[in-house]
Amino acid sequence: MSCNHMNADPTCLTLLLKSWTEVHRHQPIAYPPSFLLPAAPLGSGLVPVNRTKSTSYLADKSQAAAAAQAPSVKMASATFKFSDSIIKQCLSEIRDRSPHATPFDFLAALFWTRVVSLKKPRHDHTHTLSICVDFRRLLQEPLPYGYFGNALNFSLLSVKGEEIHSRVGASPCVRPQGR
Repeated sequence: MSCNHMNADPTCLTLLLKSWTEVHRHQPIAYPPSFLLPAAPLGSGLVPVNRTKSTSYLADKSQAAAAAQAPSVKMASATFKFSDSIIKQCLSEIRDRSPHATPFDFLAALFWTRVVSLKKPRHDHTHTLSICVDFRRLLQEPLPYGYFGNALNFSLLSVKGEEIHSRVGASPCVRPQGR
């Protein structure tokens, strides 16, 4: 994964990848995100924020991860490199269906098409992905050190498989080219 904003904040990237690895291995997150009211003074008995769909989802995932055993499967990683010319070529191929697509939009769609092809859909024919957003800028200063780089909001993103394929699936850039 290579994102320019993450290169400027290596601590955030390190803790994000560490947290992702812990969740993927069904281990508890060492520095869980704070869902507490930012205006409450420390030591005054912080009050949890009302439960939302995102906080309920995170709580359910955290409980499931704590209850599960860590798998004994070896982990693999991959690095992908896309040249500027390939990205421009692929954007031109989808320009009629997605005229305002950016390189990030295209790479996100490419990722989603792989998820759609590899991950079984839910009963309602949707594919889901957990999205993690850094919300440090939304909190009042100072943010406690223990949450630096890990003030993340987890949410569930769902998309219908046919929606992805209708937008970019016809492009040769996103079709599997063999293994």
